[in-house]
This record gives sequence, structure tokens and C-alpha cells, in this order.
Amino acid sequence: MCFVYSQAFSVTEIATETTAFVSRGVEVCVRGFKSPHWEVRNGATLAYASLVTKICGYGNTHAPAAGGASRRMVTGLEFFKR
Repeated sequence: MCFVYSQAFSVTEIATETTAFVSRGVEVCVRGFKSPHWEVRNGATLAYASLVTKICGYGNTHAPAAGGASRRMVTGLEFFKR
């Protein structure tokens, strides 16, 4: 189940539609960390990684002029000011 969450939050075609469910997704992932089953914990970890990237962005070392994406990661200060 957590793998589905991971894909839902990382696939760019539906990224806008899933934004409203980020907090619920984090809750599901954290609950998945407690599972006695390795598969669930693994899926929860993958989904959580997708959610962290969605929330905080990603570090991009390439300049937009050189063909890199223009999105940048959020600093800790920016994150906690929100």
C-alpha cells in the first residue's frame, strides 16, 4: 500500500492533484514504520522519501540556463518559517 503512496506523490502527471494529501501521506508512512512486516516498512520508507522531496524540494546543482530544472530545495530556515 505504501508503494502506491510513493508513486502517487512522485509521478509528475498527478503531482498537483496529490498535494492536498501530503500530510495524510506522512501520517500513513509514520504508521508504516511500526509494522512487523518488512515489506510495509520498506514501502513506508520509499513513500516518506517521495514526500520529503515533494515538501522540501531537491538540491539541483545545474543552472537553469544549462538545462537544469529551476526548482530548488527549501532551506531549514525557510521550511520552519512557513
